[in-house]
Amino acid sequence: MTDVQVAAIEQLARTFDFGHGVRHSRKVAALATSLFDQLSFRGLIPALMPEDRRLLTAAALAHDIGASPIASIDTQARAYAPSAAPGRDHHGLLSCHLLCDAANEPQHRRLAEIDPGDWSALLHCVLWHEGDPHARLWGEPPAESWRVRPLAGILRLAEALDCDQRCVVVAVQLIGAPAWLRVLVRSTCPCDTEVAAAQQNSDVLAEAIDLKIAVQQIVEEDSPAENPR
Repeated sequence: MTDVQVAAIEQLARTFDFGHGVRHSRKVAALATSLFDQLSFRGLIPALMPEDRRLLTAAALAHDIGASPIASIDTQARAYAPSAAPGRDHHGLLSCHLLCDAANEPQHRRLAEIDPGDWSALLHCVLWHEGDPHARLWGEPPAESWRVRPLAGILRLAEALDCDQRCVVVAVQLIGAPAWLRVLVRSTCPCDTEVAAAQQNSDVLAEAIDLKIAVQQIVEEDSPAENPR
């Protein structure tokens, strides 16, 4: 995926106010790309390339558009994923539906220029970030699991780190061990909810990289007061 195509995805997402607002989507995108860079540096996602990083950014920007108040779930949207369980929030599924609709509209012509393999990976990344890496989309070829699973797992973890749309997590740091990967979370205030959500939503990424993941908040201690002279 190219930078121009990522910009086209962002333009579309803006028409839906990014689902939960631009601050949340950009925070998720920033955290996701940071995780991607650190995983790549550690050799844990060797098959993924820079273009996959751009695809991840696009998925992060568009993953919530189905949660927009101007988007509504209808039978056509549900038809995109026959394996979707009834009674659950499937805003990721509706996001895929809206992306596919937009690709057929003249004002979003750049979406139609996206390579079919990238397009399928984008849709499945958005779909799978909800936690089901086996879900399928009607009319789309099967996803390249080796590619989409780690991307969806990264997006799922990054979204959980801003689950309440507070934008309090400022950075994540990965520390590796033979069988474990620790995700250290730094924030501007206590973020127990975000850490708990990230731990729960680390499942797809953990399976993709074959490591157990532990998410931990870093509490910054106040610097000791200077001794009075």
